[in-house]
Amino acid sequence: MDDICPFYVYESTGFFSSRETCNVTQADISSDTYKRYCKGNYSKCPNYTAAEKAESSRSGCYLTTACVEAMGLPDDCRELTVLRNFRDHWLKEQATGPAEIAEYYEIAPRIVERIQRSEERMELLKGIYNEMITPCVDDIQAGNYETAHERYRRETMKLKERYLNK
Repeated sequence: MDDICPFYVYESTGFFSSRETCNVTQADISSDTYKRYCKGNYSKCPNYTAAEKAESSRSGCYLTTACVEAMGLPDDCRELTVLRNFRDHWLKEQATGPAEIAEYYEIAPRIVERIQRSEERMELLKGIYNEMITPCVDDIQAGNYETAHERYRRETMKLKERYLNK
């Protein structure tokens, strides 16, 4: 049996049709990509590499998850539900969306890990929740997707600069 990428997903969508996607980018996989990366050569795929780096440095959660946990909210709270839906349905459809998602998967766990080491971690996470998460969710629910996207990206890059680029 061939060695297939663990992020490769094959889904039958009908009697004579199927869909192949990447669980890292949530994007459809072309036959060229499948031949080049998914089948036996996935360790050279940039999406796989980014996901592996994120997995190896993961503290267990991403920014929004860490923030809602600090606020005492459950995993199915409004904030996580709205932002996950936004990522899976709006952001991944944007030209730069899959690359931004992969970058986020790489850096966010490392940012959270650094914040978790701080004595002020609860204050920091609550601040991020109030200054970033809540306004983004409000923007998304108001239909202001670009504004939410710009804010989340800008604030994430500030956190990257503060915690990873020292």
